[in-house]
Amino acid sequence: FETTSLTEREGVAVGMKFDIGKVEEVVDDDTGEVLDSSMTKLGTVTVTEVKEKVSYTTPLEGAMKGMGVHPSK
Repeated sequence: FETTSLTEREGVAVGMKFDIGKVEEVVDDDTGEVLDSSMTKLGTVTVTEVKEKVSYTTPLEGAMKGMGVHPSK
């Protein structure tokens, strides 16, 4: 099982699928503000359990610990 900080507060529910992968951000050097981000998809996970502060997922394909998470299309 992998975990994510996305929870009920963000609308996550059991059975939802998320794409995972490497996230790259464009950051303003002066302010530190993230101006844009993109993700290279490397796999998919499905949510198996949702708690107040953490959700648990099971890899469907290509999942590795530490990857970024985005809703699957």
